[in-house]
Amino acid sequence: MDLLNNNFLTKLKHREKKGNLIFLALLMLVFTTSCGLNNVKKTIYSASELPSDKVLVVGRVLFDPPMTEESQSLEGQEIYRYLMMFVCDEKLTPLKEENEIFSRLAKHYRIEGYLDDTFYAVSEPEAFYIEAGVMYKNIYTSSCGYKCTQINYEYLSFPGSFHINIKPGDRAVYIGTIIYQRDNFYNVKRIIIRDDYDKEMPKFRRYFGNMKLRKALIREPAEDAILKIGAPY
Repeated sequence: MDLLNNNFLTKLKHREKKGNLIFLALLMLVFTTSCGLNNVKKTIYSASELPSDKVLVVGRVLFDPPMTEESQSLEGQEIYRYLMMFVCDEKLTPLKEENEIFSRLAKHYRIEGYLDDTFYAVSEPEAFYIEAGVMYKNIYTSSCGYKCTQINYEYLSFPGSFHINIKPGDRAVYIGTIIYQRDNFYNVKRIIIRDDYDKEMPKFRRYFGNMKLRKALIREPAEDAILKIGAPY
């Protein structure tokens, strides 16, 4: 799956009065809430945590070569280091503009997973799509005038359009390891869906016992229907 120059960097800026820590804290609370923290597909680590009407989605994401710590500058927001946020929806809708993928974090459900670490995300029992992936690259403050600073958010986005095939009766599905082969600027050159089912099973058994984990590997889409950047893959 070959992709050319399909990555883009977007900046979002928010302002607050310099030195007003309470206002800053409230701003960050409003910002993170507006970005859909309540929409995250919860990660669990035991069968007792999975509601009877939900399905567990199991997978992993990584970069080749791996992301380095120096690639992100987060000014104390270490929770976002190496964190991939997959924007999810029941259908695929192309972006009208580049930064729309960020606003979709507030409107759509998402799966979160740290690079090269297995996620166990609670999902609705219906098929859906991973539209795209988003990661923070930089979070920093800068001056915007007299007694004014602004918080700047820069993020990277990555191709998706992955169909997650959940069937009636599923309790847990394994979707594979998503590998983004990249250049030094995080442009994705190729996407590989690797089958690590046998490797993942021992850890899955420790957490979830005899729960059935059906293999439902992501099928490679004909093209990226969301970002519409780069060649079809």
